[in-house]
Amino acid sequence: MKILNTLSVIVLVLMALGCNKADVPVNSNELTGKWKLVGANWGLPDGDVEVKNGHELFFHADGTFQKLKYNGCQNGNYRLTDSSIIFDYDCATKSTMLSEGVQEDYYSLTNGLLHLTPSYLNCAEGCTDSYKKIAD
Repeated sequence: MKILNTLSVIVLVLMALGCNKADVPVNSNELTGKWKLVGANWGLPDGDVEVKNGHELFFHADGTFQKLKYNGCQNGNYRLTDSSIIFDYDCATKSTMLSEGVQEDYYSLTNGLLHLTPSYLNCAEGCTDSYKKIAD
């Protein structure tokens, strides 16, 4: 009986060690959460270009955001319209930013990606950043 108990413990330990954390699915149709830049299309002939080590963008349920792209100004409030997200940066240097720190990006959620196109840049050829949701 002692051998059976010992074998049972060994089997349970091996089973526990063999388990790995399964990927937790994220709701990519919901804006709130953590997004990572994975692609960009800035009017180049190649179209969408894969971005490695892209910056992260957080949308919080309380209407605040963090865009870890700029060195100085990264936080603020956001609000949604039917087709755009308005980012209102909250920092002392926002007046030196494009559109004085209040930036409107047109957005769409398609195929699990968040596409942002700035309205404040003159991009006749189209300028779009694509983000993949990595956490809710």
